[in-house]
Amino acid sequence: MPSISDPRFSFHTVGAKLLALLLATLLVVGMAQLARADPLAQAGEGETLFKEKCAACHSVGEGDKVGPDLQGVTARRDRDWLLRWIAAPARRVTGARAAFAIFNVVVAAWHVPELYNTAMAHHPVHIAQHLTMLVSATLMWWPLLSPLPELPRLSYPGQMLYAFLMSIPMSIVAIYVALADHVLYPAYSAAPRLWGITPLADQQIGGLIMWVPGGLFFFLVMSVVFYRWSRSGADDRAGAQVAAAGTAR
Repeated sequence: MPSISDPRFSFHTVGAKLLALLLATLLVVGMAQLARADPLAQAGEGETLFKEKCAACHSVGEGDKVGPDLQGVTARRDRDWLLRWIAAPARRVTGARAAFAIFNVVVAAWHVPELYNTAMAHHPVHIAQHLTMLVSATLMWWPLLSPLPELPRLSYPGQMLYAFLMSIPMSIVAIYVALADHVLYPAYSAAPRLWGITPLADQQIGGLIMWVPGGLFFFLVMSVVFYRWSRSGADDRAGAQVAAAGTAR
């Protein structure tokens, strides 16, 4: 895999695209495997998580703290209400509109020359650049690959539209980079030249990598979604979720 800190813009672009399109996909798929794990094992992990993250504000049978006592909460509230309450904050960032906006704003912002050049000059900022791109890419995949019914996927028609729209902002950024008449990111000008490629040509190649393979990737995603849609025959959102997909295969 090309290094995301490679001193050539085109190589850096390939590494960043693999980070966003491959590694983030594997993270979401890995979450799907965790979601299917042994419930007893998950219960033990949940108890540990509660003690570490929640016990400072909530108790179970010891009276109210900052938050209410949770003893008997399953008798006072039904399961659907509890799931909605717990999942509400996550729904705000994993919904299609939010995921679309977050990913594309992050990608576009980091390609603004001032921000990009700052990241190249300061290694901690460079690390933050790729961490934010990884997190936003994970959110971007959620409406397509969500492993949790509580944070559902889009319907198959919605997934196809989402993937098509996702190709547009990245293409705009790529066109801006590829058609620039000067070097946008001077840090690459001092990099060792490979095969005699000039810094401007290197930048144009990087922009074309974002534009053509990056755009075609989402059309490949659309093809996969259409295949799954044709196999399931379900047009609604419920038919695209994990359980329904599993029975359709």
